[in-house]
Amino acid sequence: MNSSAYMAEIFRAGIQAIDKGQTEASRSLGMSHGMTLRYIVLPQAFRNMLPAIGNEFIIIINDSSLVSMIGIAEIFYTARAVQGVTFQPLAPLLVAAGIYFIITFTLANLLSWLERRLSTSR
Repeated sequence: MNSSAYMAEIFRAGIQAIDKGQTEASRSLGMSHGMTLRYIVLPQAFRNMLPAIGNEFIIIINDSSLVSMIGIAEIFYTARAVQGVTFQPLAPLLVAAGIYFIITFTLANLLSWLERRLSTSR
């Protein structure tokens, strides 16, 4: 719920960051409110929102280890279970850390690539 509030704020700020002249120009061309949002505002807002959305997704992935404290099975929870079965204290946690690193590193690189691609198409 906390992350959804941050995401809603990111979307609100991204949409409000677009200059009002853009919407006025599209309305003067006869576009409806929906068309203005779809074709003019949201594509520009998405470029502005992309870094913040990417950061929030990475934070969600990193914070998912907190979910294991609540009892939902995920990577660190599974690593703890493997520790109990194999009696190896460090190896399952290193594998879990590696998995988290791969997920966040891949997501960060993908978002960086997408940001570069969108910035060159401006």
